[in-house]
Amino acid sequence: MYIYIANIENTISYEHFKYLLSIVSHKTKERIIQFRFLEDAKRTLFGEVMLRAIVIKHYGTSNDQIEIATGPYGKPYIKNLPIQFNISHSGKWVMCAVSNNTVGADIEQIKKIDISQIIHYFNQKEYEYILSQVPELRLETFYKIWTLKESYIKWLGAGLSISLKSFYFSFDNLKITINDDAARSKKPYFMQYLIDGHIISICCSVDNFPFNITEVNINEIQISR
Repeated sequence: MYIYIANIENTISYEHFKYLLSIVSHKTKERIIQFRFLEDAKRTLFGEVMLRAIVIKHYGTSNDQIEIATGPYGKPYIKNLPIQFNISHSGKWVMCAVSNNTVGADIEQIKKIDISQIIHYFNQKEYEYILSQVPELRLETFYKIWTLKESYIKWLGAGLSISLKSFYFSFDNLKITINDDAARSKKPYFMQYLIDGHIISICCSVDNFPFNITEVNINEIQISR
């Protein structure tokens, strides 16, 4: 598995921005040029650029062989290549996880919010677990569980058809366990990373998570058209 992140606050020249636009899909390019704010354009652009950079570097293919499509619930995949990926963004970071196995990923910036207004989306056991933490850790614990839920739903590829209350997470030191009411043939594995006030959760069918995440400078990426 490969996990790349890029900072959208990094300055990018107009020329390099145009160059990166030329290497993404036509559908993505159309989305990007419709954004009103540069930050939104960067998030979408950087995500697909990192995906293409990972696939080309680690899977020995060329950019013109990478064709992105979407499944019945909107989860994207690459046609004709046995590669799974997931892209997520929050705050100033965009991340992309790529694996030979089914993968789901989510990143969230830890921001002060009133968790009492959102906690009803959680399973009762998770709610009790959050409240059991000392007040200083409750917000971070909330985001840890929230990103785990998002990564699991993305791993399933079933969109919002699954209730967030239908499954819950339990924790034993560093071990994360998914408890799902549905009878699934195999349970996935989970890993979490903390970077610059953001929490990243990865869900994958196999336990092959990297020890570190690779931060890339988008200005240094060069991909043949």
